[in-house]
Amino acid sequence: MKKQVRAICLVAVLATISSCALPSQPEAIGVPGSAESQTDTSSGSSGTAAGRMPVLFDDDGSPDGTTAMLYLLSHPNVDLRAASISYGETHPETYIQHVGRILDLLGFKDVPLGYGQDSPLAGNNEFPEGIRQAGNNFWGLPIPNSDKTYPAESAPGLMVSVIRQSPSPVTVFVSGPATNIAQAVQLDSGIKDKIEAVYMMGGAVYVGGNIDDLRSDLDNRVAEWNIFGDPQAADILFESGLDIRLIPLDATNQVLIDRQHVNQWRQGAAVADSAADVYDMVLGNQGGDSGKIWDVMTAVIMLKPELCGFRPLHLEVVTQEGNTSGQTAVVPGEAANVSVCLEPNAEGIRQTLIDVFSNSGSASLAGPPASDGAGTITAGGFRDDFTAGLQAGWAWQNENPAHWSIAQDGWLEISGEDSSLFADGTQSNLLCRAAPDGDLQITVHLSANPVADFQHAALYLYQDSENYVAVNRGHCGPCGVGGSGVFMDHKSAGTPGTYPLGTEVADVHLRLVVHGEKITGYAALEPEVWQFLGDVNSSFQDASICLGVTNGHAGGVPPLVGRFDFIEINAP
Repeated sequence: MKKQVRAICLVAVLATISSCALPSQPEAIGVPGSAESQTDTSSGSSGTAAGRMPVLFDDDGSPDGTTAMLYLLSHPNVDLRAASISYGETHPETYIQHVGRILDLLGFKDVPLGYGQDSPLAGNNEFPEGIRQAGNNFWGLPIPNSDKTYPAESAPGLMVSVIRQSPSPVTVFVSGPATNIAQAVQLDSGIKDKIEAVYMMGGAVYVGGNIDDLRSDLDNRVAEWNIFGDPQAADILFESGLDIRLIPLDATNQVLIDRQHVNQWRQGAAVADSAADVYDMVLGNQGGDSGKIWDVMTAVIMLKPELCGFRPLHLEVVTQEGNTSGQTAVVPGEAANVSVCLEPNAEGIRQTLIDVFSNSGSASLAGPPASDGAGTITAGGFRDDFTAGLQAGWAWQNENPAHWSIAQDGWLEISGEDSSLFADGTQSNLLCRAAPDGDLQITVHLSANPVADFQHAALYLYQDSENYVAVNRGHCGPCGVGGSGVFMDHKSAGTPGTYPLGTEVADVHLRLVVHGEKITGYAALEPEVWQFLGDVNSSFQDASICLGVTNGHAGGVPPLVGRFDFIEINAP
């Protein structure tokens, strides 16, 4: 396997292995864009272009595999159809419950779960039991929903069922031994016609293996743990005729991240925080300032295959026991059976991780949220498009009917009259409704063109004039952006603060995400391209969600008119 260079409190750190004498790597086949290039960079996942990619996730219960799952959950183009655990770094029937607990905690309650047999198809290339017990114990991290259990079934059968029922071909992500998917293909060979591609982290093609990272009693210098764990399963997969996209140690050795990269993931929602918590632990246990991202980069490449140069090769898996068991050996002159990633774009992979995780709180939900006839928030959420007046549940504070209206095109228009809550603690025509309990994601689409200081059109999470958070399209000369911008303003016990982002764009989407006591602000200056503004730790009592417009101290200029297209309130 990749994987943990040491297990928490259980396995001592072993020296990093050096490459041994292997056949020299052939020259790269062309370069992107050249006439001679034979590098295969097609995605094997055409479903992404038409919509969300249907994905089966199969790991062996590893920290980097778990982080890869969190990445897939964060990606707006992924439809996670099932999650399963294979024999490998944990005991499958135990770790699948951790997967269920994570999915439940993050609100992904309907993902089917599967677990595989607790042994390879043949042989006994076992993982050290200390490693497996560490994974069973979730590496010492807090176990969410530890008192709950979740239904799970046989992984191969689940895979067959999900693939058969999918209206479009499914992409399979494998970041452990290939036991489950190999058994699924054996169980029903017809599913191969409905598998778009298999992206697999595994193998060592032109570099040394990593078995002696964890097993100093073995003299195997050529295999990688995922293939070594079940060589027969990998052999079945490689000879199946499926489109196999392999990301081996050759590629993963080239891509490192450090804590600065991981900290940037935390700009996103709860799913990104969970990923950062796991990888902070991984980096701590690898030692040093940076570490590898085996399974995580495989997930990135699956969604963005142009980040690696793939080379078609014929690989033969050594299935016999001995010092070369699990080796992925190149057979020259044979027809290619695997596309191998050898030239990863390390910086592109690191940046894509940051982009996806940091925007994880802003992915669109599948379909609009729902409300009942009274306008209250249901399990599906609440939305008001302002097309036929205001829905039930809204209340005005300091209403001046002459300064608000519903336009014929279905936009709520509010004309600013007075100073902001930031300045004087009062505001006319503040439209509010009660905020539901628990975590929230609140989004508005608005248009405003402020031209003088302290004009702004805002979305508020509001307790009172001394305790609130607002994201707004406004104008603030003293705020360090030259005046015009979007801002996240906040007051806690009367103490103010501001996060600015300069822009002249009038038409914006603004978002507040509440997770526990953390409130995070985002802005999109073009649809669905969300930018992090800032976050604060505040817990408001009996909070309201409000819309409002101020004219600030802009004497001599026309009052600002803020136009609100819609507001959505739902779970993050």
